[in-house]
Amino acid sequence: MEIDKALADDPTVYCYDELYDDMKDKEKEQYEQKLSHSKNTVEKKVGLYAFDAALWAIICLSNQV
Repeated sequence: MEIDKALADDPTVYCYDELYDDMKDKEKEQYEQKLSHSKNTVEKKVGLYAFDAALWAIICLSNQV
């Protein structure tokens, strides 16, 4: 009886699972975005370090000649 009345007043009153799933999906998306951003940042830094190392090697080799 109370359940029927509650559903009549608000059909979404017992949609806990859907709301919880939506919250978890949103959290997962945010985590994946942060992880992707971190991965891109690390790749850029590694690329810069590799470039710096190659440049340093060229400078050192050119000074030896």
